[in-house]
Amino acid sequence: MFKHRRVRLVCVLLIGWAMLTAVERWAEQKPWPAAMVNGLLWSCVVAGTWWFAEVTQGRASRTVRSSETPE
Repeated sequence: MFKHRRVRLVCVLLIGWAMLTAVERWAEQKPWPAAMVNGLLWSCVVAGTWWFAEVTQGRASRTVRSSETPE
C-alpha cells in the first residue's frame, strides 16, 4: 500500500492536517474553523516538502539501482 508515492503523500497530508489542527486549536487557542484552515495550510507545506524530498531522492536511487544491476 505504501509503495505508491501518491498514497504516502496523502497519508502525510491527512495525518499532518489532524496533528497541526490540534496544535493550532489547543496550543494557539484558535477557534475550530481557523485552526482547521491553518492546519491545512501547514500540512500542505509539510506534504510539499515530503513530495520534493521523495522526488529528488527517487532519481538518485533509480540511477544507483540501475547501475548496480549486472548485464
